[in-house]
Amino acid sequence: MVLDSALRNALAKLISCEVTQEELISQLPRTAIASHLSRLQSLLGILFATGTISERMYWGKTYLGEFEATSKWCTICPAFRTRASQLHLSRFAIFRREQNGSFLLESPRALGRLILPEKDLPKIIAAITAPRSTMQTRLFRQYLYERDFLVNSFENDEEVAPLKYWEPHDLNFHAASRDGRHGGRSGGTYRFATTDPPPPATFTVQGLAAIDLSAMIPLHEPSENKTFGDVIDLRRSTRKYSKAPITNIELAHFLRQTNGVRKTLRGIKVPTGSGDVEMDFNLRSHPSGGALYETNLFVVVNRCEGIAQGLYFYDGLTHRLLLLRKWDDACETLVRKAEWAAQVSQGNVQVLIILAAHFQRMQWKYERACYAAMLKNAGAIIAYMYLIAADMNLACCANGQGDSDLFEAATGIDYFECGSIAEFILGKAEST
Repeated sequence: MVLDSALRNALAKLISCEVTQEELISQLPRTAIASHLSRLQSLLGILFATGTISERMYWGKTYLGEFEATSKWCTICPAFRTRASQLHLSRFAIFRREQNGSFLLESPRALGRLILPEKDLPKIIAAITAPRSTMQTRLFRQYLYERDFLVNSFENDEEVAPLKYWEPHDLNFHAASRDGRHGGRSGGTYRFATTDPPPPATFTVQGLAAIDLSAMIPLHEPSENKTFGDVIDLRRSTRKYSKAPITNIELAHFLRQTNGVRKTLRGIKVPTGSGDVEMDFNLRSHPSGGALYETNLFVVVNRCEGIAQGLYFYDGLTHRLLLLRKWDDACETLVRKAEWAAQVSQGNVQVLIILAAHFQRMQWKYERACYAAMLKNAGAIIAYMYLIAADMNLACCANGQGDSDLFEAATGIDYFECGSIAEFILGKAEST
């Protein structure tokens, strides 16, 4: 856009100080005012949508906050819709404190966020959340309604389709982990590369005892010759299992195929944007974002020929099962919850495999999309598990409704360091 002297003067005033839109318009010449006004509005819209300028609100002399766009689709100074007398806070809205100390009002429905001042914060929050507007707060609350932080109490679009189907945590997660309206950095930003070393490729735990599975692999007898198409056709969730238990040889082969380390890479130089960092990688057969392979397998053995009941950690690097605890109430509860979630008859679960993510392995590199990537990685592993089980004539059923607090209690691993994100039931199939 080519700027004439009038627009350059208006832009200079905008850069030099806080200014109202009326004051900017006053800088325009009276001749051809409509043309200049249109071009000014277009320029302000571009600056606003890119986050170069923002809108500030005042209540008399009280500073109420600053609205900044987080989406390129956000428009400046929205026109007020039919004035609503009764407004209330959207069920999707979130108040939170930023790392730099600022307070934010955000919503996945909004195309921007409101930065709230610490001074007079209780008064401002009270104005936002009040059931009714006062003469002093009416325009402020109407503005928040236009920005989708408040909803009309009489015509609440959050109670009709499609919004009524969304739960707040789901919509917030969706908006925050996908580009479009969060306005922040995302993807492989390596935000901790300058402060912390990369987390190790191998997640380690201390076991009470170890079972070496490597010697069992040669003993596994391949199933009848199946094509890949046969395996895909045989893939299914099964909720009935044989009275005969799965064997240690079958379990060893299954674990090796799904999450065993196939190749190790040491000291690989990785460009981070702030210099190269040496990283180690343990490559497995399934795909994983950034080849980080943060997902570990914890195995609750209920009935398995050759392996005692208990909770184990599968070490894919050495191909061992490390016993974390012998069978007790915690193991029993993990299995019972899996039975309930997957609708499997009580006592039918032979082996429960818990997929647990080493969060920092992914968080060190990825920003915003990190947890979403971990769930996608878990989905890829589960797809592999289904196909391998079908090839081995084993019965299985995935389950995503586990108890992460119970997992922490059973393993003793910090909830925020490594947590369960999916479960998989495995056993011998019923004879047909």
